Amino acid sequence: MKKLLFTTLFGLLVNVAFSCDVCGCSVGGFTPGLASFQNKHLVGLGYMSRSFESEHPTLFEGEIPKKSFEEFNNVSITGKYSPHRHIQLTAIVPFHHFQKNEEGKHIANSGIGDAQFHTHFVLAKSKSDSSNFATRATIGAGVKAPTGTYNSNDNDGGTIIPAMQMGSGSWDAILSSTFLQRVFGWGIYAEGFYRLNQENKSGYRFGNRGFVNAKLLRWIQLGEASQWLIMPEAGIGYESMDKDYDNYFKNEVNPYTGGYFLDGTAGLNIFYKNYNAGFSIRIPIKQQFAQGLVTTSPALNFQINYLIKSK
Repeated sequence: MKKLLFTTLFGLLVNVAFSCDVCGCSVGGFTPGLASFQNKHLVGLGYMSRSFESEHPTLFEGEIPKKSFEEFNNVSITGKYSPHRHIQLTAIVPFHHFQKNEEGKHIANSGIGDAQFHTHFVLAKSKSDSSNFATRATIGAGVKAPTGTYNSNDNDGGTIIPAMQMGSGSWDAILSSTFLQRVFGWGIYAEGFYRLNQENKSGYRFGNRGFVNAKLLRWIQLGEASQWLIMPEAGIGYESMDKDYDNYFKNEVNPYTGGYFLDGTAGLNIFYKNYNAGFSIRIPIKQQFAQGLVTTSPALNFQINYLIKSK
């Protein structure tokens, strides 16, 4: 039972981590996260919502800056297949709904986003998954395919800004690493990823992005023989983004992109047998993005997962 709960936890974390990239300028990314490490397959559904307030720079002195409000919602379907106890294959298909309100004008865009495919290798694994002691570590690589639409237009025929496009229009590479150490009912989880973005056919190139995250976890089992587990968590995450290129072929950098976000995180997860459901929130601590013209609100994340025992 304890081994099953420990495995189910990993199934949750991989879906939480994969579900974070909701827009081109968002905090987070599809962080590879922590897979189950056991010979388990996984099917998951995640939802994330985050909003931004943007101040648009003026062209002339004395002008009043315009402000807009953007909301990004993302639903992602995750599937993981474990052909070997040391290998994890993961696929993620996101669906986006973005909207922007600026001085009475409403712009919305929705559709399938860029699919991702990852391979993770288990580097370290303790022999026992008991509640007393357990160690996990992985390293992985993946690719983001341009399945989402780029260069779509709004209702008036104007081109939607890159951050609100369904996809980046480029093939991008992703590197990742995760680590979990559990001692009795406490645990420390850490992850990191780096995304190497490429230019699309229009010449636009999103800046490379890196993300690190660390969490303190607590296992609370409801009764000695109970199959119910409650797991609160708290941590901190940092994301850094390079500036975008308006035209990579001409070396034209977009000065109103790039920066960093520092967030505090908190969440609560509930586990029962092969099922789990969870909620988490990311609260901005410090941020400096787009020369301070863009500020973000807390991000909300919900997820459900089901682990399938392999033969």
